Amino acid sequence: MGREHVYRTCTVFRTFCIFATCADGQQFVCQFQLGRFGLSSMEPIRTYWYRVLAGISSIKRLFDELFRERELILRSHGRVYFVPLTRRLQLSAASVVLVVALWGIGMTLMSTIKSGVIQVKNDEIREARVAYEDLFEDVLRYQKKVAAVTSTLRESQETLLARVGSGGDGGKPVKSNATAKPGDGAAGDKPALREHLSEIDLKVQQMAETNDLLEGSLDKIKTELKLAGDERDHIIKTRGKLRERIVQLEEMLIKSRTDRAYMERRVAELNTTLTQNQDEKGRVASERDSLKSRVGGLESGVKGANKRAKLAEVDLQMVLSKLEQTTGANGAAASRSDVAEIIDIDGETVTGDVATADLRRRTVALLQRLDDLHAAQGNVLDRLGERTVKNIEEAETLIAMTGLELDQVMDRATRTIAGQGGPLFEISSSEELNGLPGSVSVIDNQLTRWAALRALLKRVPLISPVDFYHMASSYGLRSDPFNNRKAMHYGVDLAGWGGAPVFATAPGKVIFAGRKGRYGKMVEIDHGYGIRTRYAHLQKVLVQRGEEVGHRHEIGLLGSTGRSTGPHVHYEVRFDGKPLNPDKFIKAGRYVFKGQ
Repeated sequence: MGREHVYRTCTVFRTFCIFATCADGQQFVCQFQLGRFGLSSMEPIRTYWYRVLAGISSIKRLFDELFRERELILRSHGRVYFVPLTRRLQLSAASVVLVVALWGIGMTLMSTIKSGVIQVKNDEIREARVAYEDLFEDVLRYQKKVAAVTSTLRESQETLLARVGSGGDGGKPVKSNATAKPGDGAAGDKPALREHLSEIDLKVQQMAETNDLLEGSLDKIKTELKLAGDERDHIIKTRGKLRERIVQLEEMLIKSRTDRAYMERRVAELNTTLTQNQDEKGRVASERDSLKSRVGGLESGVKGANKRAKLAEVDLQMVLSKLEQTTGANGAAASRSDVAEIIDIDGETVTGDVATADLRRRTVALLQRLDDLHAAQGNVLDRLGERTVKNIEEAETLIAMTGLELDQVMDRATRTIAGQGGPLFEISSSEELNGLPGSVSVIDNQLTRWAALRALLKRVPLISPVDFYHMASSYGLRSDPFNNRKAMHYGVDLAGWGGAPVFATAPGKVIFAGRKGRYGKMVEIDHGYGIRTRYAHLQKVLVQRGEEVGHRHEIGLLGSTGRSTGPHVHYEVRFDGKPLNPDKFIKAGRYVFKGQ
């Protein structure tokens, strides 16, 4: 709401108007009928509406500030995504949070109110029980009195009946001091006695009715007390269930908050790790491609140099043979170094005919060309050797980190390298370790070892079988989760969500797929060179025995079959049947990305 307000007075209709303009251009008009006191009497109303409009303007600005347009920036696979958070979405989220908060407050209030109601009911039941006990004592006391009165009345009735019966006989005189006749007293008492007996019968009947009413009231009170007791028991059970439910909800809320915080931290760590791994993977791929192209270029250069050297050797032999025919037997016996000494390289005068001088110049040129080729080949081989040695050292360091026996596994890898052969070019014993042939021999051995290491690294499992996990149990001595006894654990337990995909950590052949005792559903893969991996406690197996699987091929789903306490995958790495620590292989795989 803007700060500018226009106050106008209409003298014709005697009305007071307030014109207020909002920030979005909308106008509000408030009109008031002027009283008989004129414009001065409208000052309090004008001030009041000014404050109201100013308050509405403040609330609107606060609302716009809290729920303004926002954007969430996400980065994945090297790309940046913008997720708009509109005002409607923010209002919906705030409404959901408000509803949840109100629900929690309502449940708390209901629990408090229920507790108060239960307490009131307990007090009423206690008072009813005390009243029932007092009434029961009064009824017992009244019953005793009624029984005593009834027995007294019965005795009196029997006595009167006996007296009436004896008076009616008239055979026995009654001793009396009066002068009346013996039968006059009995005859005069009969009506009075009968009336007295009637009154007594009436009182007894009333007492019986009262007793019946009291017994009915007592039964009714017993029934009400029983119902009240049942209701109290039901309320107590309901209160216990509500308390248990509240405790469960509080525990679930605490657990969900803890899990949410952990998952948020884990997702952030995994996103950071994934971004780093993707960047490192791209650099590794580009480095490998460049190395492959360089190795191919060097190999083609070496082949071309060897071919040119052979051609130069042939040309040199032809020149030497012609030189032998020209200069005689002594020239034929001279070596290549002797020919270089005989020829005047610095431009001195050479005696002989023109053909001999021309042949010698050609020989010098061929020797110089051969030396240049040897020098170029030596430089190429030196660079190739340095790079190959560096790659071999890194690969051997990586294999040593996994715990594998380097000599044994390299012996098997070297035997698998086939396809060796070619023409025989013998070298002298003096040139065996010096010069170009010696360098070629050394480089050939290094390239053979590097090829064996590359073939081996393709079969070594260097990743984890699941993408998202936490280490539930490491390799080595541990307390058994079922009996708490010390036992050897020949693998690692990677816990995660049930049903998550489980991947093969390296190419190989499935040699077992199915259920295997305490392992539950298990998959075992032979990667060659004596290396095997096991994936146990799977929920479902997705491969068959004899199937060839590649790197990160999905082989099953994470589960909790067999001797297991929860969803996880038991991961083992074995070399010639001997278990190794899988965590070393996973750390070595991380070292590959960090080292590139």
